[in-house]
Amino acid sequence: MISPVEKVVGVLGGMGPEATAVFLHRLVQLTDARYDQDHLKIVVVNNPKIPDRVAHITGSGTSPVPALVEAAQDLVRLGAEIIAIPCNTAHYFWREVQDSVPVPVLNIITETVAAIAEQLETGSKVGILSTRATADLGLYQVTLETFGLAGICPDAAHQANVTKAIDRIKQEGDRQEAASLLEPCLVHLQAQGIRAAIFGCTELGLAPLRTDLQIFDSLELLARKTVATGQGTAVPAEPSSEASPRTDEVPSLEARISKSQARGKPQAQKGNIGNRIRDEERLSGDHPATRI
Repeated sequence: MISPVEKVVGVLGGMGPEATAVFLHRLVQLTDARYDQDHLKIVVVNNPKIPDRVAHITGSGTSPVPALVEAAQDLVRLGAEIIAIPCNTAHYFWREVQDSVPVPVLNIITETVAAIAEQLETGSKVGILSTRATADLGLYQVTLETFGLAGICPDAAHQANVTKAIDRIKQEGDRQEAASLLEPCLVHLQAQGIRAAIFGCTELGLAPLRTDLQIFDSLELLARKTVATGQGTAVPAEPSSEASPRTDEVPSLEARISKSQARGKPQAQKGNIGNRIRDEERLSGDHPATRI
């Protein structure tokens, strides 16, 4: 029997499947339970067939919004009272998903940054390791700024290795190789005086990294907030309208990228976001099929 203060948790997963499995495992581990009945009721729609988020953002693929909305509405029909989406890039479409359902959809970007703001001093610089799309769209930079923090992304060469590391995990399950690609990126950020970094892709926490940086894993922080909200001991953080507009309200991707760069992100090479991501794929030598 569900406690009167508990909420049924809905997980909109499949982006990617392994990260979703780890997220579900963490929900169980983080719940203070002695018996099976003490755990949260969780309903899951694990749909890896949701169209590629980056492909659509770069103008070369089908919109994932209908599939995301359908999955969210399916979760509500299954009884979900809150929804979590363990995928960072999908949160570019968060507003459309939230507008489609009558229950709160936790925002991984906002929840991660809110947790960071509780631990770091105002004005602190925070490194961002994520997909190129998440970085170029400024998803973390905008939200960090609203909390008085500064987001710093790696330069192009190191960002290419972040992308390659994500692909190593998703395509081959090679976590050790991913770690060897990521560790120089963390050293690169540390050399800029950065003392903390965000894993802004739900796969990155799977790599066995060695670093002196304080790491804020977005998957872990979303899991913690999901459990607390499900147990009725916390409420979702509210994203700002600037950080999470409807995608049809964004003037252009280039305008959003320009804002991201103005906030301290190193200037990317000229050309649109799609060209930059494709250039990065050539640099990393990876196939473009595996994106978050």
